[in-house]
Amino acid sequence: MNSVRFSTTDIETAVKGEWLNGICPEKQICGITTDTRNDCSDAFFVALKGEFFDAHNFLDKAIAAGSAVLCVNRSFALENLTELPIPVFLVEDTLLAYQALAKYYRQSLSELQVAAVTGSMGKTSCKEIIKSIFAEAAGYDYVYATRNNTNNQVGVPQNIFNLTKKHQLCVLEMGTNHFGEIEPISKTAEPDVAVITAIAPCHLEFLRDLKGVAEEKSKIFSGLKSTGTAIIPYSCPQNVFLRKKVEKFRVLTFGYDPAADVQSEYLGGGLNGSRIRVTFNSLNGESFELKWQLSGAHQALNAAAAVAVALAMGISPKHIIEGLKKCVLPGMRMKIESINGTNWINDAYNASPDSMVAAIDWLAEFSNAEDLLLVLGDMLELGDRTAAEHTRILNHAFAKFPQAAFCLIGRQMYNSGCNLDLPENTFFFNDSEAASPTIKCLSQDRNSVFLKASRGMKLEKVLPENEKTQ
Repeated sequence: MNSVRFSTTDIETAVKGEWLNGICPEKQICGITTDTRNDCSDAFFVALKGEFFDAHNFLDKAIAAGSAVLCVNRSFALENLTELPIPVFLVEDTLLAYQALAKYYRQSLSELQVAAVTGSMGKTSCKEIIKSIFAEAAGYDYVYATRNNTNNQVGVPQNIFNLTKKHQLCVLEMGTNHFGEIEPISKTAEPDVAVITAIAPCHLEFLRDLKGVAEEKSKIFSGLKSTGTAIIPYSCPQNVFLRKKVEKFRVLTFGYDPAADVQSEYLGGGLNGSRIRVTFNSLNGESFELKWQLSGAHQALNAAAAVAVALAMGISPKHIIEGLKKCVLPGMRMKIESINGTNWINDAYNASPDSMVAAIDWLAEFSNAEDLLLVLGDMLELGDRTAAEHTRILNHAFAKFPQAAFCLIGRQMYNSGCNLDLPENTFFFNDSEAASPTIKCLSQDRNSVFLKASRGMKLEKVLPENEKTQ
């Protein structure tokens, strides 16, 4: 549990609400929590309600775990609560209360600088690159970055509560797949710098089209401090719209174009890294060429976005370059493992059409098609663009690797693939579990296996987990 300390006055100042039966706690609150499975000793327990759960049903467990105060929705309390052994704070919406508390706490950390990151693709990679640069500049112990997949309306406040007064620099990832999700967390975090990594077809089932994507992503600037810096791609879909949205802020741009404030150039690479050139056009025009552990032109673009964030934070080019060199990506993001002599390239954390294209282009730099097995799964939440985007990706992959083997997983891959001229070694499967035996067999004759799909496809299930050699 976090170590946040709140008094009764703090709670009443941060959140509009009232105490049930006028009874408020006499001692200081030690921590904010939403999970009864954790130690809740002397904590302020916020009963969140989601699509598939309602913590109001577990108030007895929150009390048993040691909570000092319960924060519940007023509508629930009026129907279900009379007396409880601990004080209860009534609010209209516990999620809004949770965010308000996080905003209040963030404002108490006056020395902290916060960078916020969103985008249709690359936001997690960009976050990790920024984190590495921050650590080089301030020291690892003084930097905080979004943990795991906690980039939503609950996760962002959760990360803020994990901050302490020792932290100097913080980078928070902000995700969305519906309208109205980024604005409240941006206003909660009050970033000093906010960056959009890309605008691309993603979550179109709910965001409709690229204009909708840009509208929602641009809400990251809604909480940006008036003295803050907005960072956007120099060139991208809906660029004119984005430029209008950031007119009132200091603005930095990034991209491949020499006119961008931070320009990146991809100089080529392979499985274990690449060379890039970064030019600080907004500073003095100085260029640095370096070798780093990430690879692909798309990662060079993420580097430029991260560099722009660092420059906006006042970090020196020396620390920026060293931070880039030391960056590594976590989890299933271009994670490379050698298993029984085969390179398994696991990029199955998530997928959008443009990130699929970028990954395929990267593979084409150094892979021999005859030695490659591509395991591609459905891309989700594309709405009316679903069929067209899956067809586009398959055509691109087949053109790049006509002699490769393909395992295509999911209904959308099947629907699109059946209408195309397929390479000889192409196999379809309903899900990852069904595909696993065939993939294991095919991998024995291939130097490399590449995995990519939307997170919901769970491609990690095809990995031979029990046979890893490293």
